[in-house]
Amino acid sequence: MGNQGFVRNNVNQFAFLYRMADLVVIQICLYFAIIAYGQRYDFQYFMLALIGNIGFSFTAELFWLYRSWRAGALKEIMFYTIISWAVALLPVLLFVFFAKYAEHYSRIVLGGWILSATIMLCGWRVLYRYFLFYIRGKGHNTRSVGIIGLSESGRQLAKQIMEHPETGYELTAIFDERAVERIDPNYRQFYQGNVEDGVRLSQQGQFDVLFIALPMNAKDRIERILRLLGDTTVDVHLIPDFFIYNLLHA
Repeated sequence: MGNQGFVRNNVNQFAFLYRMADLVVIQICLYFAIIAYGQRYDFQYFMLALIGNIGFSFTAELFWLYRSWRAGALKEIMFYTIISWAVALLPVLLFVFFAKYAEHYSRIVLGGWILSATIMLCGWRVLYRYFLFYIRGKGHNTRSVGIIGLSESGRQLAKQIMEHPETGYELTAIFDERAVERIDPNYRQFYQGNVEDGVRLSQQGQFDVLFIALPMNAKDRIERILRLLGDTTVDVHLIPDFFIYNLLHA
C-alpha cells in the first residue's frame, strides 16, 4: 500500500541549505569567540565545533527543526531551535570534561560561543522568516490551498489565509457537502463542489496544500480521503473541528 493513509509531512525543500547555514553558524561563532578572547583557533577547538555540528544535526532532525514552518509560530521556531542547540551541547560539554587537554579550553570562550551561537541560530531564522513574509506579501513563493469541509475550523482557516497573504498560502477552493446557497457568502466565491470533487481535483494536482476540516465524527470519510491522497504530491493536513487553526499565533 506504500504510504497511503498517512498525512504527508511537509519537509522544507530548502532544508539542505538550512542545515548548511546552521553548521556554518556554529563554526563561525566559535571562531570569533576564540579570536575575541585573543586565543588561537586550533585542531582542539575545531574538534569541539565538529562535535557541536554533529550533535546539532542529530537533535535538529530529532525535533523536526527543518520541517516547513510556513504556518508555524515564531515562538515555536525559537523554542525548537534553542532546545536543539541545548541538547546538542551535552556531548560538547562531556567531551570538554573528559578530554585529556580539557584545560586547553577557555570557559569564557565556551560561554561566548554558546551564547553567540544561540543568538545567531535564532537570529538568521527570524530575519529569513520576515524576508519570506515580505516576498509572499508581494505574491511570490505562494502555495495554492484547498479546504475540504467548511466547519468552524474550516471557516477560521479560510479567514486567516485570506487576511494574511504573507504566510504564502493562497486560497483556491473550498469543498463542502452543502449546496452553494448554504455556503457562507464570505467564502462562496471559492466553492467548487462537494468532498468527492475536492478529492478528484487534489488527485489531479490542482492544489499544493489540502486542509481537511471535516468533523471528527466523520472518521471513516476522513480515513478514506487520506487513503485516496496518500500517494499524491499534495500536502494533506487534518484540522480537527474543535481546533481553531491559527496561521499567525506568534
